Amino acid sequence: MSESDREQLLNDDQAAQLAEKILAVFPTLEPDARRAGVVLYRLLSKGEPVAREQLAEAAGLALQRVEEILEGWPGVFYEEDKIIGFWGLTPRPFSKHQLSFDGRAGYAWCAWDSLFLPEILGHPLEVNSVDPETGQEIRLTVTPDGVTQVAPASAVMSIL
Repeated sequence: MSESDREQLLNDDQAAQLAEKILAVFPTLEPDARRAGVVLYRLLSKGEPVAREQLAEAAGLALQRVEEILEGWPGVFYEEDKIIGFWGLTPRPFSKHQLSFDGRAGYAWCAWDSLFLPEILGHPLEVNSVDPETGQEIRLTVTPDGVTQVAPASAVMSIL
């Protein structure tokens, strides 16, 4: 085995370990909660706050069940009793990570969120952000399959 092959295996092992640690912080969701979560993301992506009743109807769940699910989740934010933010997505100006899709705008809570949202939403996102060190604009296109464009090409994301 060559030195570069050994280095690649080490890098793959480190990446797998990092992925395992990251996934460990996310809750395991039962089927109703998974459905409610996906539906909530998709409703918020339309650019408006979401009423619990609207979520229940769209997810095909009883209102009481939706309320039980929401009560157990951190990362759900409300304004006038409507949901305005959920696990990384809000239609409200919130951060430097602006998302554009289907003529609408939204905001990711952090750079990481912009990488997983396209898969859940089922469509590409244009992401405009700002390098926190230099103030330089960063633009990327993220599809459900991954990042397809990055400018500047040297842009990176770190997880602290």
